Amino acid sequence: MQPRMVQLGAVLCDTKGREIQALNTLITPDGWQVDYDSEQVHGWTTEDCAFLGIPAAEAMAAFADMCARADVVGAHHLAFDRRILEIEAAFHPEAKMPEFRKGICTMIRSASLVGIPYGDGYKRPSLVEAVNALTDDEIDDDDLHDGFQDARYCMKVMLELDNLGVLEDAP
Repeated sequence: MQPRMVQLGAVLCDTKGREIQALNTLITPDGWQVDYDSEQVHGWTTEDCAFLGIPAAEAMAAFADMCARADVVGAHHLAFDRRILEIEAAFHPEAKMPEFRKGICTMIRSASLVGIPYGDGYKRPSLVEAVNALTDDEIDDDDLHDGFQDARYCMKVMLELDNLGVLEDAP
């Protein structure tokens, strides 16, 4: 079964972390259902999405507009998030695929700073591990899995990576 986008959360901020724009929406199901395992992770049901959601193409257009205004787009597992957007774009050819001037994966960029040994290098940290190691916040897994809250925590990690100079040489 193909994973589908259930929620889209994003925050556009300045270099000081001041919020300029936010996006937090569920996606209206168009033939898909939230599977039980996913529901247990993020708490959203098919009924929640049907009642509170907006069409995927509309959510993607709003996100694409935010990305167009951003110098850098960050995500904690950027490759996964891009793949989910590509899947939705395949189901919705009318959807505007977001374009990034520069994409930063905070999971990859924070690995050596979080410093969890793995093989000859460092483990790619979970968002919880990155937030707890790099910010003043102390969170656990129960604080995550809401797309909008995750975006805010990712923003905090990204700002700290920038403060540490880790993003200067990012492609």
